Amino acid sequence: VPESLFALSNLEMATFSGNRDLTGSLNGFCDGNEYKGNLSHMQASCDTCPNSPALVQCDCCICCDIVTYNCCDRQGNRLFNHANIGLNAAGQPSSFDKPCVAEETLAHYMEHKDDLSWITDGRGDGFN
Repeated sequence: VPESLFALSNLEMATFSGNRDLTGSLNGFCDGNEYKGNLSHMQASCDTCPNSPALVQCDCCICCDIVTYNCCDRQGNRLFNHANIGLNAAGQPSSFDKPCVAEETLAHYMEHKDDLSWITDGRGDGFN
């Protein structure tokens, strides 16, 4: 994570989740487990979701799993899922059109494609 990123003092929201090439620490945006400055929301691929790989360290972030797209609070409770559920021509979520999607993510989708309840609309509830 470039140090210059932390100089963005007017930043209000930041989403770093799903970026497999981003590693290091985002704690320059944190004051302990609270946000610094104007920041009111930040999510990244850290490790609070159960079995989620930690790509970055962030003590104040909402952490999102790069495989399942689940986002969790610091206690590991699932808050929401950030997959784009609009379907592409192949019938897969549009989020999967990105070249950075992991093979594990595609495998997870294929295993659960007949039950999209694991994808939420951002309010924390499924689409059952």
